[in-house]
Amino acid sequence: MNDGSKARRLQKLLGNSNVQSGPSKRKPKEWNMLRHSDTVASRDLDRFDFYSAKQANVLPRSLLAQQVADDNTPPIKECIICRESDVEFSPAPPTDRCLHQPDTCDACLAQTIKVAVMTRSICDIRCPAIGCGILLEHDDVKYVLGHDHRTFDRYNELLLQKVLQKDEGYVTCLNPACGAGQVHGGQNIFPIVTCYKCRAKTCYRHRTEWHEGYTCQEWDNREERRTKEEILSKEWVNGQTKRCPNRDCNRPVRKIFVD
Repeated sequence: MNDGSKARRLQKLLGNSNVQSGPSKRKPKEWNMLRHSDTVASRDLDRFDFYSAKQANVLPRSLLAQQVADDNTPPIKECIICRESDVEFSPAPPTDRCLHQPDTCDACLAQTIKVAVMTRSICDIRCPAIGCGILLEHDDVKYVLGHDHRTFDRYNELLLQKVLQKDEGYVTCLNPACGAGQVHGGQNIFPIVTCYKCRAKTCYRHRTEWHEGYTCQEWDNREERRTKEEILSKEWVNGQTKRCPNRDCNRPVRKIFVD
C-alpha cells in the first residue's frame, strides 16, 4: 500500500478533511535511514512515526485506536452529596416533575429523607438537587425508602398531624420521646388528654403536663399564689439589697449592722 492510499484510509477513519495524501507528505529522508539501520529499536521507529505523522497531520494507528476508545468511554457520574462515583443511581430523578438527570445516589437520597423525618420531624421532603427543590409526593417517598417501614410510618404520621393541626382541638403530646398528636373532642369538659401512642397525659386547658392531684381551678389558684410570692420576693430584694460592686459577681448583697 503506497503513502497516498494510507493517507486516504486514515482520512476516512478520522473524518479529517485536512489530512493530505500524495508525495507532498512523504516521511523525511531520515526515516529511511533509520528504517534500514540494524541498531535502531522498534520503539524508536514508532516514536519517529509519531513525529512524522504529526508533521503530516496524521495519527499513528495505535493513537487512533486509543482516541476512539476514549470517545466511547461514558462520563463518570458523581453523587452530589457523598461525591462518590462507585454508587448506585436510580434511572430517573426523585420525582416525575424534576427536569434534571438523577444526581443523588440511592443511599444518600434515602438518608436525606430519613434525617428529615426521624430527626427534624419534617414531612415536606424536597429534591436535594441544586436548583431543583421540587416537593416529593407520597409515592415518591415510599419508593425511595423501600423497606424502611419505620421511617415511612413516621412520615405518614407527620402528614396526618399536619392535617389535624388545623383543628382547634388539636393537642401535641409533650412527651419528648413521642411527638404524636390528636384532636381532643372533650376540650374543657374533659381536660385530660391521654396520648393514643405513649399514654402520657396533657392538660388541654393549660397545654402542660397534667397537674396530678389538682383540678384546673386549683392549679390556677396555686400558680396565682406562686406568682404573687415571686413578685413580693423581688420587691423585697430590690428594696433591701444592692448589687455587689465586683463585676465578676454582681449578686444582690445586704449590709447588716451589728451592735
